[in-house]
Amino acid sequence: MGLRTFLRRAYQTFSPSNPSYWIMNWLGGGRSWSGQQVTAENAETLSAVYNAVWIHTQTLASLPCLLYRRLEDDNRERAATHPIFRLLRHQPNSWQTPIEFFEMLHCHVLLRGNGLAEIVATRGGEIEQLIP
Repeated sequence: MGLRTFLRRAYQTFSPSNPSYWIMNWLGGGRSWSGQQVTAENAETLSAVYNAVWIHTQTLASLPCLLYRRLEDDNRERAATHPIFRLLRHQPNSWQTPIEFFEMLHCHVLLRGNGLAEIVATRGGEIEQLIP
């Protein structure tokens, strides 16, 4: 098999536009070319995957988190008074710092395809916590 054929097959197999790839990952991982089942959990046991994810998440989580409000004239301004800004800047929940929170979310994005946080609010509607 030539390099061109190999690359075409690899792109078809792992392309984001290939629905079977995403469905197999959604259902717990797919078979690799070697026939082994690949999931986020067993991929993390490989030092190369673990270190790549760790470096990537550490780098992105250390960047400043800025929150903007879109203005009517398609401009933007910083939204330092928005209720969620305090959580993103100081403490998103009772057990994580902002860096730990963003590391966890980004790790979920890299290994599972999406990073989500539940917004926990008081009965009065005030945003209290962000739970990954």
